[in-house]
Amino acid sequence: MIRELFHPSGGLGYHFRALLRSKRYWKPFRDEIDRFFAPPDFQGKHLVVFGSSGGYLFPKILFSRFKTIDCVDFDPISFSIFRFRHPEWRGRAVRVNFLDEWKHSLGDPLVFLDRLGAPADTAVLFLNVLGQLTNREQLSFFPGMAKLLEGRAWASVHDRLVFDQPVEWREKPAPESISDTLLANALQDSRGQPLAECESSGVGNRFRGERHEYFIWSLRDRQVQVCEAVLSPHS
Repeated sequence: MIRELFHPSGGLGYHFRALLRSKRYWKPFRDEIDRFFAPPDFQGKHLVVFGSSGGYLFPKILFSRFKTIDCVDFDPISFSIFRFRHPEWRGRAVRVNFLDEWKHSLGDPLVFLDRLGAPADTAVLFLNVLGQLTNREQLSFFPGMAKLLEGRAWASVHDRLVFDQPVEWREKPAPESISDTLLANALQDSRGQPLAECESSGVGNRFRGERHEYFIWSLRDRQVQVCEAVLSPHS
């Protein structure tokens, strides 16, 4: 419990930073995510959100698309903030580390969802989670992802590249799955010059849905993530 309160991806420090930066830096990215989810092709009876956090990036339109929405996060204070920001939320707060649940389920998606109390046909949304996994966590979780997502509606918003300087599009990529190299080549610095280096989250172009789009998320003055949104609407 104490560790979760001071985790860099959640807890007191994270939510304090989110309070300071959400309106100034994050709103353009939030608006882009809302636009991405605006088409009515991602809907169903039940949705599980992995990495719900305080609801800073959650698309409000999804409250009208799903009857119940369960939020899964390790952060014990995130759910109160989520409910404060989204009083229309109807669903369960599940405080758990989903990687631990996946390990205990031996990589079986049906057991995994059953342990979370979710129906087998539940739609899945990963919200700023997959790019935050360490290399070791990716090796543990990603091999079973195809089986988890097969036959269900799913979506993910995750970071692909991280920069320590402002960036802009030289030419925005086509809405399809592309490599980190092609994604980096589509960017330039604020003076229109090629970018020297960046850090990859390791996700790469392994996720292929029916809709792809790429966005620039300015976390603060000199920290930028280039994120991918991918969605497969059919269950």
